[in-house]
Amino acid sequence: SIINEASNCFSITGNNIIFNLAGYTIDGVGATPTAVAIAVTSNGVTIMNGTVKEYAVGIIYSLASNGTVTNMTLTNNSQAMILEGTGSHGNSKIVSNIIENNTLDVSQGIGLIFYHNSSIISNIIKNNRIGIGTNNADFSNFSFNNITATYGISLAEVDNSYIAFNNVSGTTRAISVGGTTNPPDVSSNNTISDNTISSSGIELTDKSSNNTGNNNCGGIIIDNGVN
Repeated sequence: SIINEASNCFSITGNNIIFNLAGYTIDGVGATPTAVAIAVTSNGVTIMNGTVKEYAVGIIYSLASNGTVTNMTLTNNSQAMILEGTGSHGNSKIVSNIIENNTLDVSQGIGLIFYHNSSIISNIIKNNRIGIGTNNADFSNFSFNNITATYGISLAEVDNSYIAFNNVSGTTRAISVGGTTNPPDVSSNNTISDNTISSSGIELTDKSSNNTGNNNCGGIIIDNGVN
């Protein structure tokens, strides 16, 4: 294990690498505002079987596609995991991880930014401000996750995605689907199905349209302008 590392720890720049932590921990100091535990800038990288804690960012895939993160625990980071691209990046799988206690005001358990066609499946995401947050993440699959957060699943500028079979508890909003005003962009043609909502309901804002909801257990709030 690596304990109390104050700077960036691992940078993966080669394609098709399997980074198996084999049960070890990467531990930062918590207060460092910019340190990243694992930064990936290449394609086809798998990160698995370990713990990352007390970093500004636990794991980031930046302009990197076709990645996999599985069987990882990310805890007490400012931001647990970020997937970011330019619109041409994505196709990654985030499966069977524990993501907890990442509670900075702007923090997300998993954040996707201009990152498409990815699968966020069967994760335990608890005690984060935002469980899963997106800004432009089309053709994605958010399913079978157990989420407890202030905002459980917060989707902005997301089209043609599938949000299903999640158990979500959000103290402010369990699931929110919307867009932006400037520049104007809506979330559309998403399917929200078979989710179990413990509190706060599903919100479709006035920046969303043509979304479909089926068999969700929990209230639905629809703002003006939704089709």
